[in-house]
Amino acid sequence: MDGACADVRSCYDLVSAQDPQNPMVESLVHSLNNFCDSAIISYYYQRGIAYYNIGQYDKAVAIYTRGLNRFPNNSMSLSFRGNAYYALREYDKAIADYYTSIKNRENLIGDIKANAPHTGAKNDSMETYEKGFISTMRYSIAESYFALGNYDEALKEINKGIDVAPEMKHFGAENYYAVRGNIYLGQGKFQPAIDDFTKCIELNPQFPLPYIDRAIARMNLSKGVKLISTSVNGGITNMTFNPEWKFPVKMNVKNSDANFILALSDCNKAIEIATDIAFSWYIRGQIKNALDYPDYCMDLLKAKELGYILEGEFLKNCVK
Repeated sequence: MDGACADVRSCYDLVSAQDPQNPMVESLVHSLNNFCDSAIISYYYQRGIAYYNIGQYDKAVAIYTRGLNRFPNNSMSLSFRGNAYYALREYDKAIADYYTSIKNRENLIGDIKANAPHTGAKNDSMETYEKGFISTMRYSIAESYFALGNYDEALKEINKGIDVAPEMKHFGAENYYAVRGNIYLGQGKFQPAIDDFTKCIELNPQFPLPYIDRAIARMNLSKGVKLISTSVNGGITNMTFNPEWKFPVKMNVKNSDANFILALSDCNKAIEIATDIAFSWYIRGQIKNALDYPDYCMDLLKAKELGYILEGEFLKNCVK
């Protein structure tokens, strides 16, 4: 980024010397001030974002921390550092930063207002922006508590996020219901989970993951089925929040089980929307195996081909 700053400064010198009234001058000054001046906070968090975007999360934390040492409690920097801590799976630190970011949100609004001529932000949109920011922080806190297995606190936070979320077409409300549905799964509340995944699908019918999540919830409505573990991939802060629930190799269900038939339909839809999600193939393979469908191995092998880690016991009857 320092090299880019040198280029921007050279461009500014050239353009301003030839035509001081050129509209580019104001834009170049804004870039120099926000990206290249170490006397303001954006100098640090813009570099942190650059490190974050290439997966160098430790370096992102380091530069965010440098900025926060100079500008304590800057809300935007705290939120960004929280994202980096989340990516590093340091969830307690992420939670602390997200809470402190919310507490100091007034300086965030001040930063946005100061940059209004360049961001296009209007006074009447500040309230919406603030609601969106707080809602996103609540979402991220819920993600972090979920990753820690603290489903009760996660549920409190995602409910707060849903309550304050602005009514905007492109805000991504479906993600909030997807997270809450997975929290309900963790709590063993399968019908509320189904309701949330259904709401998520209504908001975005082309979002494949809630179909799989709803399939998992439906499977758990049947006797003889129980989740045994989960892992968390992604998050709204770096990629789609995607808990991966696991089941035992053998599940005692009838091959006419209505919940499993509905779950299979959900998996079919998810794979129709996106064929490259390994977890979708794994869950469908598990469902087919439980229903005694002879082609279940094809799905499990496809999941493995796409990178899903399967223990040997799952594939012992499958020959590639």
